[in-house]
Amino acid sequence: MDAILQQIHSLSTVEEIGRLQENLKNAHEVLHDHALNGGLLQIVAATLDQTRHSLGVLHMLAAQSTVLAEADMQPFFNQTRIFIALCDPVQIQKDTKLFVDVCRKFTEVATKLRGPCVMYAIKPLQRAVQKLLADNERPHTLTPIHADLLQLCLLGGCYHIGERFMDEFPVLYVSPKTMRLVALDYLRYWYYTGMVCVGLKKMPRAIESFLLAITMPATALSTVAVESYKKLLLVNLIENGELVTLPSYTCSVVSRHLKALTKPYHDIAAKFAENDLDGLRSKIEKSFTILEGDKNVGLARQVASALTYRQIQRLTFTYMTLSLEAMATKVGLEGADDAERILVAMISEGKICACIDQTTRMVRFDDREEDCSSVAMTQRLEEQMGKIVAMSRRVDDVDVAISCSQAYLIKATANRGASSGGELAENIAIQESLQLQGFS
Repeated sequence: MDAILQQIHSLSTVEEIGRLQENLKNAHEVLHDHALNGGLLQIVAATLDQTRHSLGVLHMLAAQSTVLAEADMQPFFNQTRIFIALCDPVQIQKDTKLFVDVCRKFTEVATKLRGPCVMYAIKPLQRAVQKLLADNERPHTLTPIHADLLQLCLLGGCYHIGERFMDEFPVLYVSPKTMRLVALDYLRYWYYTGMVCVGLKKMPRAIESFLLAITMPATALSTVAVESYKKLLLVNLIENGELVTLPSYTCSVVSRHLKALTKPYHDIAAKFAENDLDGLRSKIEKSFTILEGDKNVGLARQVASALTYRQIQRLTFTYMTLSLEAMATKVGLEGADDAERILVAMISEGKICACIDQTTRMVRFDDREEDCSSVAMTQRLEEQMGKIVAMSRRVDDVDVAISCSQAYLIKATANRGASSGGELAENIAIQESLQLQGFS
């Protein structure tokens, strides 16, 4: 062990860091033997600098994480938390997979310790993402740590922190080889993104996130895709009032089996489409055990509320004024007080324009439209236009990158025959492009 420590101290330089990485890989068994005795954490704390010796500390924490006893969980959590805050991005990027493994174990330990550890682990994981993407040409690349961070935000009820992270680190690129991504990392990220958005009542973004999880190219149906579809069905009923239609590019192996695996959810959607509030509530109660197991009871009850809202909204197309008692009867509510409570909620949420006369217990519906010349609307339009322009630029960048890609140019040449003069000229241009880029 003394020899390993000496190497860490002497080789933790820019010039020798590659050599140190190879030596530490070869010393895996020695580190593992010391980890069995639970002594690596003390060595790290006593003899190594978290910044200057980041690669050495990383290997020791990784070795300890594979044989972590319950008594060592809190010390491992504390030590890893300090390490992530102080580690050198250049050194930890020498072994991206090992750094991800340590962060994943850190997340696992935080979920087992529960309590404040869940909250304390969120900020370090944000820093871990920053350091993993430091000096990256594509700073908005998905990492395996993204999903772990959002998982902790959900466990801790920190939905706003999760949303802020999603906004600060939007996922625009996926690089499986560089970031050591597997399919589950992608699926988990979009599933947890959807869950965060549901917690914040931002249903359109939740729908988009769940769809990204479901439509990922696949050769087999995953559990995450099924769970995403269950939530997507309910969220789409709440937001749009209709059964969701999967895009045409959804893998057949996924779309073919989803309906059979989510029958209770389709039964709920069918009652919603029939505008049958009593039947909908009955279906929810009959499927309560399944919904509870899937942790979708809350969403199912919101579906029932959404149907009530839509029934009230339909009344605005027929009536200018209506008594609360008559409204309760037409919608199927318990009474005038229940109708008033729901109506007040809808007015406050901007779902309907109406006035309630407390003296006569009458409701007057107002057909005023949103003022498109207001300051708030102008700011909203400017924000959306800015996003559209940014998206257009990203699409152009991707188009240029693909057009100049060696793999694309070679494949385009191979797939196109020179059967006409135009095609021959195009093939010659492609060959010249390859030669200019040094691929000849």
